Amino acid sequence: MKDLEKQLETSRKIDSLHNDALVESFKGIMLDGCGQSGPNFHAHMHKANRYFVNSDYYYKGNLEFFHLTSINNLWSILNSRAFRLYNLHSSKDREEYSYAAKILELSERQIDFGKKYTYTFSICPISELTNDLIWQTYGDNYKGAAIVFEIEDDPLDWINYHIAEVKYDEPDSFKSYRKSAKEIESQYTGINLSCDLSQLICFHKTSRWEGEKEVRIATYYPFNNVEQYWKYSKSEFRLETGRNRVTNYIEMPIWVDNNSSWVKSYDSPELDRTQNLNIDYFNTRPKIKIKDILIGKNSGIQIEEFDEFRSLLVETIRYNFGYDLDISYNFFSV
Repeated sequence: MKDLEKQLETSRKIDSLHNDALVESFKGIMLDGCGQSGPNFHAHMHKANRYFVNSDYYYKGNLEFFHLTSINNLWSILNSRAFRLYNLHSSKDREEYSYAAKILELSERQIDFGKKYTYTFSICPISELTNDLIWQTYGDNYKGAAIVFEIEDDPLDWINYHIAEVKYDEPDSFKSYRKSAKEIESQYTGINLSCDLSQLICFHKTSRWEGEKEVRIATYYPFNNVEQYWKYSKSEFRLETGRNRVTNYIEMPIWVDNNSSWVKSYDSPELDRTQNLNIDYFNTRPKIKIKDILIGKNSGIQIEEFDEFRSLLVETIRYNFGYDLDISYNFFSV
């Protein structure tokens, strides 16, 4: 009996030391708990975004952003009424995820798993809208479009969705945690410590990408079971050079005004275009409303056809989302 009590006391001590190492390394992060399987000790991070509010992994700025995309993808977004969150296998950055993960000495299998099930959506703060470098690099030299939008709910209420600025400096917090974990493992021979830090890893990139000024909305394995994964995670095959051929994405619905007569049909149910989501869907997920659409000066749309193009955009927003937008009459340039 005394041996069992001693083992339990030792286990509690290891858990406590591990918890302290994580909290000390990742300031402001609150953990969800811990567990043990034989010599393996693991800690868990919260899925609720409010537990990140005092850390560096919570966006505290204005909730108005823009997303740069091609003209073709613009229409795909508007017609599907959803943004796509791609997993990290789709990134142009070959060091995506692995940059911070290798500091933790994660295996290639663990890195592949993390990249497969971490989905992100790249955006920029509205304050960067006149950043010429961003438009040149990610707006295809003004050939694309910017979807300006606002997050209308409180990110504090999000579950399994997180928003933070991407960090381009040296990830010292991961180094600190790995060093502390090794010290604990050497103190108690034969044990292994782990904590899945994918929710944090996805907000780190190397300094060569610093000009992006990127903010991310991210989610890590937002499924309750395998059936949900096969329903909501969709595959895409890409022919673009320098990108992985196969990637996956999930859709993040854009808010629709279901009370609008433009989308609601009382007389003909088959013509009804209201958004079919649970009534509390946006209580725990990003509630996004489009505010404007800016077309780059090099889009290829002729000046004489811009009025027609603009009118089509206005009608698409009106009858897909249920509200009006006063879209600019001019091409966008810095």
